[in-house]
Amino acid sequence: DVCSSDLGFRKIAEQIVATLPAADRAVLDAYTAGVNEGLRALGARPFEYVLLRQTPAPWRAEDSMLVVLSMFITLQEPDGGYESTLGTMHDVLPQAMFDLLAPPSTEWDAPIDGTAGATPPIPGPDVYDLRSRRSGRPTAPLPERPARLALGPDGTVPPAWPAGLRWDTVFDTGTVRDDSLGSNNWAVAAALTPDGHALVANDMHLAIRVPNTWYRSAMEWPNETDPSTPHRLIGTTLPGVPTLVTGSNTFVAWGFTNTYGDWSDVITLDIDPANPDRYRTPQGWRSFEHVTEEFESTDAAPEHVDVRWTIWGPVIDTDAHGRLRAYAWVAHSAERLATSLLPLETARTVTDAFDRANGAGIPGQNLVAADRDGHIGWSVFGAIPRRVGFDGVLPSSWSDGTRRWDGWLTPAEFPRVMDPPSGRIWTANARVVGGVMLATLGDGSYEMGSRARQIQHRLSERASFTPRDMLAIQLDTRADFLDRWHTLLLQALT
Repeated sequence: DVCSSDLGFRKIAEQIVATLPAADRAVLDAYTAGVNEGLRALGARPFEYVLLRQTPAPWRAEDSMLVVLSMFITLQEPDGGYESTLGTMHDVLPQAMFDLLAPPSTEWDAPIDGTAGATPPIPGPDVYDLRSRRSGRPTAPLPERPARLALGPDGTVPPAWPAGLRWDTVFDTGTVRDDSLGSNNWAVAAALTPDGHALVANDMHLAIRVPNTWYRSAMEWPNETDPSTPHRLIGTTLPGVPTLVTGSNTFVAWGFTNTYGDWSDVITLDIDPANPDRYRTPQGWRSFEHVTEEFESTDAAPEHVDVRWTIWGPVIDTDAHGRLRAYAWVAHSAERLATSLLPLETARTVTDAFDRANGAGIPGQNLVAADRDGHIGWSVFGAIPRRVGFDGVLPSSWSDGTRRWDGWLTPAEFPRVMDPPSGRIWTANARVVGGVMLATLGDGSYEMGSRARQIQHRLSERASFTPRDMLAIQLDTRADFLDRWHTLLLQALT
């Protein structure tokens, strides 16, 4: 499937390459030349091309940027499905039920800053009565800009609810994620290891692909300022990109997990009643920009798709009310992505690594790092939009200018946790922090906090760690989340 927000990536990739710093562009050009030299040296086409009946085209510098953009599609929502679902739920459910189904935190969260979370209470029958059943499956669409919709106190459908409303339209869940994609990482400070060196553990879970997503690699090249200490990188690489994704440069070690912070916004468009090809902006009515995307086929004529773009991003779809929507997404910022090629390769401290990573244009990652001096820390590798006038939770109109993105947060504004008193840091795709730092990151559909909480418990069980101890936590197969259900089932059965 291709979303309109995925289209246009080739043009964005070309813009990124054109604005790369000279040193990064030189590395990318050398990598491109190496790929093509390897292609020329092959005795036969790779089997994927044989199966597809295609001939490999020469690698281009922008192809590497397309690899980075493909990770946005893998790790984030290209269609705003989560925010869209929250918007519809907020329209049709009582607030207490919305809070339960989309909680700001839960009892399973284990934030590293010590903030506490709690699961919202289950609403009583005065709010939502499950014993009362509605009959039939309505089919009519939502009315245009309806009043807030909710079940009555007795669970019946009030007159404001349109007869014929389809539940599968109201509760379209958008993209469904496979929980196997969940990653984890953690770090322990030097004071908690026998040899006085901090340790980082990282396991990035992604679906198996061809080629495989991660490759182990070691790279070394001369250090012009200190010939006795060459540059050295050990870790994992992403095929198509000439950089180390996670690992160590012998001064700093780092690992990633997907943040599931809020890196996009769904924008409700106000369309000109006199001209459906115009939408309202803070500067007045403006015509859509039309871009024709071509899809080539081996056995058929190319297909052409018209994609409409706004000043904020591409048009994606209509909501349950029939309103047209656009999509603002970090992945569409060539200026941000042009900073993402080689930020950590020469970092010397955790603070240095964070200063380089904060604001870089990759899919937002929980960056857990340790350095030679024994320091550990957490921050975000990625760019965070500066939201003005709204918090990004629900779709909204930006037509009058009161709600907008006003550039990007600076590294000084990014959330960071450095050298916590416990000497331990952990992340697992759930909420990592609370309070102001969580509000800065927003909510892009966090995973249940049970994995992070289990890692926290395993880390708290020991006062000293070796690499083997870290591996034992990685191989932990217990499921603390299921203990209460196990107990309940045994009680019921006996």
